[in-house]
Amino acid sequence: MKLLYLLLITTQIYSQINWVSFNTSNSNIPYNQVNSIEFGSSFNSSGDIFVGTSFGLGILNIDNANFANNTWSTFNEVPDPNTGLIGNEIINIQKNNSGDMWICTTNGISILEYNSSIVDTTNENWEYYNTDNSSIPSNMAKSILFDESNKIWIGTTSGLAIIENDSWNVQTFETEGIYSNNIKKIIQNPSDQKIYLGTLNGGLYTWENNEFYYWNNTNSGLIDNTINDFIFDSNNNLIITSPSAGLEVQTSEGNWLQFNTSTNPELPFFINSLQNVIIDNNNNLWISTMENGLIKYVDNNWTFYNEENSGLPDDKINCLKYDNINNTLWIGTDTQGIVMLDLNTLNNFESLEEFNFNPYFIGDFLNLNLEDSGLISIYNISGNLMFQSLKNKSEKSVRTNKLKAGNYIITFKNKRKKISALITKQ
Repeated sequence: MKLLYLLLITTQIYSQINWVSFNTSNSNIPYNQVNSIEFGSSFNSSGDIFVGTSFGLGILNIDNANFANNTWSTFNEVPDPNTGLIGNEIINIQKNNSGDMWICTTNGISILEYNSSIVDTTNENWEYYNTDNSSIPSNMAKSILFDESNKIWIGTTSGLAIIENDSWNVQTFETEGIYSNNIKKIIQNPSDQKIYLGTLNGGLYTWENNEFYYWNNTNSGLIDNTINDFIFDSNNNLIITSPSAGLEVQTSEGNWLQFNTSTNPELPFFINSLQNVIIDNNNNLWISTMENGLIKYVDNNWTFYNEENSGLPDDKINCLKYDNINNTLWIGTDTQGIVMLDLNTLNNFESLEEFNFNPYFIGDFLNLNLEDSGLISIYNISGNLMFQSLKNKSEKSVRTNKLKAGNYIITFKNKRKKISALITKQ
């Protein structure tokens, strides 16, 4: 199987023209700690943008021709949750199939039915769910999935709630060797409609054929049992971000791959602690780290954006939301509000240094396309050094007859550059 071929390059970005920030200094956002972003009256950010903060809800309406012209509506906790927001600390916001906004707070879920005149705070209808008026197992819901059969899957810190035809079914997970009712993320596989649940310290659950299946570091290739985020790519590979094992991939064929400092020694250490992941229209991965900014993976390159080399105002990112119509990335930071990153012209302003590095195995030889001299190193998938040799300019290949079939990390290093690639020896 030839799934991934990765060229790892750390690059510096010097332009800030594509980054637009909204914070308490330049807008009426209610608070600078942003935990969730959802698009409201349309499928993209051309309409209202719901911004869930740690102190209230903000609804942004922007003038895309002039970003300085932005208006906000703000909502805070009210005594009667039938008339407004049930809690100020917002964990997540998700829109259902009818366009209603489900706003998850530490006090329960507020449901807002509204129309595009929300800026004028008219035609609002509020409902709520918490442990007092429903069977939800916890007031803290971290993720909601509205599936194609109109079931509502609510992942809380104390288990799963499923609403079907106004009936509640609560599922908790206590099985031998597996225990976690703290559900962080719920998604549906677009190819087969299976439900996937990522947990805190409990690995991954799947719902298929009316039965739950469990995957963790004892019965699968998963290393970290905490799933911060996951998504399916266009090839139906499940891409997982974790707080200590980096990027983990379950391929469409059921194999597991990991990308962290153990398997990829050339990556920076913070690659082990990842938060959110999305895929844009060009199949580029955008990944937020726990405390070290934003990562883009595109065309075999890893690019790192942070406070020092870009317009990103805060290296700690809490959430990402992608506008696939306008091709913009919305970033919720921990201390600096929200940031809109325009991906349409980003590459036009990047100063990227790229190297054409495409090593490949033929029999007992590793063929190289580099004309530079430098140090060639080969690591196995566990990060152990298997081979090392100095290469001069005239050499086109090195003999590797002692290497067995498998995945290897090939690195090249000299005074000018340091690059690597993950390839397979058959």
